[in-house]
Amino acid sequence: MQLSLNAVKLTIATALLSLISFSASANDFCQLNLLPILKQAYPTATALTNNDGEPYQLQLDDKYKRSIDLGFSSQAVCKVWPAKPELTLLAVKLDYHEEEQLGWAASTADLEILVVDTKSKQILARQLLVDALFSDAISVDAIALDTARYHLNDHITAFGVTVKRSSHSGPNPYNSKTLSLFQYDDSQPQGKQISLLVDSLIVNQFGGESDTTCAGEFWRTKRIVIINNAKQQAPNLSPLTVKTQVKHFRSTREQDSFDCVDSTIDIKKETTTLRFDGTQYPVAKEMRYHF
Repeated sequence: MQLSLNAVKLTIATALLSLISFSASANDFCQLNLLPILKQAYPTATALTNNDGEPYQLQLDDKYKRSIDLGFSSQAVCKVWPAKPELTLLAVKLDYHEEEQLGWAASTADLEILVVDTKSKQILARQLLVDALFSDAISVDAIALDTARYHLNDHITAFGVTVKRSSHSGPNPYNSKTLSLFQYDDSQPQGKQISLLVDSLIVNQFGGESDTTCAGEFWRTKRIVIINNAKQQAPNLSPLTVKTQVKHFRSTREQDSFDCVDSTIDIKKETTTLRFDGTQYPVAKEMRYHF
């Protein structure tokens, strides 16, 4: 029994070391190759550099004068796909030039998804979502790649892109995180290899009214996505179960301690099933971020 336990421990340790090694090499790949891949994707773009010669922005040579932020708040994210390490994923925020914006309180940006051959570093497929990252009083704070194992059938694994937004308002705080799922299918013709399966499902959301110091009433929504049948036979895709919890609560200042304390008003739970209609998983309006 002791040998068996030691063998299990060794197997777990080996798996963890392999995972750490993969993560490190994957991070190295993106750090070394993000800019060259972006230059391949946008060959006429100009790189702006800081005083140390480090690029902080790519300016595209197009009629919209779009740009890509490469600085501290980078809006071009890269990740070797753990489910398919021969592929690397990129999500790129393409900001429109100020003169092309919609007004002082509104701006817009496109989102482009790229799939790259990890070995050759060549772009295999791309999809542009025009105006997908629109901002007004609620702004886009960050984008990220979600490579959890979204096994939709015995052949297809999807990948996700998350978008975080917030209002930066004291009296009316708001923030949210949305999840969009994509499929890459190299058997499809160019221009159709990346397909949007789930569009802007809200997985976290918070809002309310506040006196900016403590007192106020708020609500928080959390959702989790569960794949019903990962062994679904192709070409069918597994239904997705979405579990929702909405919590309403009140914040008040205690007179003695002056602590800000939350008290629950109510909690509502709901379970919804998303079914593939042959093109997408339609998401109800109240569950999807829209502007």
